[in-house]
Amino acid sequence: MRKISDFLASVFGIFIGVAVMIGATRLRLGTPTEPQPGFFPFVAAVILVVLCGILFIQAFLGRSQGAEAFGELWRPAILIAGLFVY
Repeated sequence: MRKISDFLASVFGIFIGVAVMIGATRLRLGTPTEPQPGFFPFVAAVILVVLCGILFIQAFLGRSQGAEAFGELWRPAILIAGLFVY
């Protein structure tokens, strides 16, 4: 079963990742030992594009898993309570 929402999310993520890579290359990238301002945004964008590509392939093959919208509310509640205590 192919999910259109996973298709759209992966295409949107790839679009954002490519846009960030283009913007990061306009800055100086530098080298891994001497990074410039565009290095870390470029690396983050590459990771985003790779992960969205994996999601796209899973959605295309019909192997993506659906999630419940409000499955387990106690996990975010614990996170918010922990942040509040912190």
